Amino acid sequence: MSEQSPPWTLAGMSKPVEKQEWFRVAEAFEASGLTQQAFSQRRGLRLSTLQSWVYRRRGEAGRVPISV
Repeated sequence: MSEQSPPWTLAGMSKPVEKQEWFRVAEAFEASGLTQQAFSQRRGLRLSTLQSWVYRRRGEAGRVPISV
């Protein structure tokens, strides 16, 4: 019997993963208190992929709509 990964680890996914799912992974990283390297190792993710999505999420979180 094989143990399944939690869905937010994205392990074994063969199709492109939606942006929202990756943002949830980035949120989970931020809340974990772990380093990016430790989090990616525990979740079976590539470090560079995690770094990319954390960067994107932080960029979007910093955007504030401007009303004219």
